[in-house]
Amino acid sequence: MLCTIAPSSRAARLSLLLDSGLGTVEEVHHVRRPSQQLLDGGPVARISLPVEELLESPRARRHALSASEPEGDIGSWSPEDGSYVAACVAVKDRSDDLREWIDYHRALGVGHFYVFETDTAEASDWALEDLIQEGVVDYYYLPHVTPTTVPMMQIRIYRLCLQHTRHRHAWMAFVDVDEFLVPTNATQGLKGVLEEYADVPGLVVNWRLMGSGGHEGRPAEGTLAAYQSCTPVSFHDNLHVKSIVNTRLVANTSTDPHHFEYLGGATAFTTARDPVDGPAAPAVHYEKLALFHYALKSREEYELKMLRGSAMGNYKGMDFFDRVDAAATEQCPQAFEACRRFGLDWCAGKAGA
Repeated sequence: MLCTIAPSSRAARLSLLLDSGLGTVEEVHHVRRPSQQLLDGGPVARISLPVEELLESPRARRHALSASEPEGDIGSWSPEDGSYVAACVAVKDRSDDLREWIDYHRALGVGHFYVFETDTAEASDWALEDLIQEGVVDYYYLPHVTPTTVPMMQIRIYRLCLQHTRHRHAWMAFVDVDEFLVPTNATQGLKGVLEEYADVPGLVVNWRLMGSGGHEGRPAEGTLAAYQSCTPVSFHDNLHVKSIVNTRLVANTSTDPHHFEYLGGATAFTTARDPVDGPAAPAVHYEKLALFHYALKSREEYELKMLRGSAMGNYKGMDFFDRVDAAATEQCPQAFEACRRFGLDWCAGKAGA
């Protein structure tokens, strides 16, 4: 097995790494856990996903997923159920941002989170300890899983989530930690929106790329308070979408993290019910939902992001920063306003822009 956080003791976790040949004593001793309870047997993941599958041939895993039924029976979920909506995310060196992202989406209506921390020297579960104990977060620390050791890493993590947890939820969102789902109708939460689209295989949400707001270094405020400048609707990159899949009707991942394959060759839809069969929509639609994409943040944070790379092994240069930031001439306070409505501390100390 590659590395899962399910083993019942720190010694077992260290042994797992060493026996697999993926680490040395020096490499794994610095891995910290947030409390003695977690060190000595507290569950970090409610279910133990077979993360060793990440090392198998992508073609073999893709075939296995297409040809097999999901584990367990897919239940009949109601929006009142805490497991109605889940999110699956791969992260790297994002402990400063991860808690705000989870707190916000939990308030929005996401009931469970599968967090896979990859390719990083320091675990971030210290920031999630209470949510792990509460059973809201399943956390997997995979320091030796990288886009180099596991090609198409992000897609394969998504596939792992889909295969082994889809029977637990009605919907599953696949968005990144720098992407926030934002209801454009202040009176409607995420569950209410998804109820209206129970008949579609998947709901795709357009990006709204956000600017740096003139920040050179990381600001003291959270993401939603600090960054409210945005690109216009017509900005070309906003055609890109991310997916919230209907677990009854989704068939598989695709070749990119933006869209999925669906049973019977069906397609996903925008909230305007326009079909989308690819990583981008033919037009931008923000009816009911938008996906605010904080791809830049401050110049300092963006430079660190370039060094970190993406979960797909993609790298963007400063030309992307300059192009998006120059286009971010509008103000989009909707995510910040939603955060304040939710009463989250991240947005309590600053008036809207």
